[in-house]
Amino acid sequence: MKTYKRVRSLPSEGEAGRVTPFVPGWGEREAARREVRRPAIPSGRSPAPPRIVICALLVAFAAIAALAAEVDTSSLPPASTQQGVTFAKDIKPIFDKACVACHSAEKPKGKLRLDTLEGTMKGSIDHKVVEPGNSAKSILVQNIGFIGDEDTWMPPPGNTNKIDALTKDEIGLIRAWIDQGAK
Repeated sequence: MKTYKRVRSLPSEGEAGRVTPFVPGWGEREAARREVRRPAIPSGRSPAPPRIVICALLVAFAAIAALAAEVDTSSLPPASTQQGVTFAKDIKPIFDKACVACHSAEKPKGKLRLDTLEGTMKGSIDHKVVEPGNSAKSILVQNIGFIGDEDTWMPPPGNTNKIDALTKDEIGLIRAWIDQGAK
């Protein structure tokens, strides 16, 4: 008994390929007559399903829209006029009082640590929170100043630890520290 093998001509880059289906009992002529044509696929990659492409585009547009959204910083308290503000001397005591309960080595929510200068400058899983030299653009200042997205305000209003919001003077001191280079 004679069996026929599947005949395949693999497409090279930019060319269409041919596949001849194998069905037992077909002769060579019948197999050639039922040849199936495939469209060219560049670089040997398969085309992405439309659903994946649409989802990827939606995510990209959402990310661009989020980056383009400007936060109105006019309601932030002004930066303090104090000179020579340092993390160890001026900022760490504020963070210890209001932030370290959730953002320390034991419980770094959002992978953000505010108990050390290195952790503060590193930022969270998503992004840096301090923009040295520009406190108004720093996410940390926007969050503690209760502007922008309410879900990111710190400390959260009505938090379980009963931590009060930072005062205008404390926010001003943090702004001065960032504007002076966050050292």
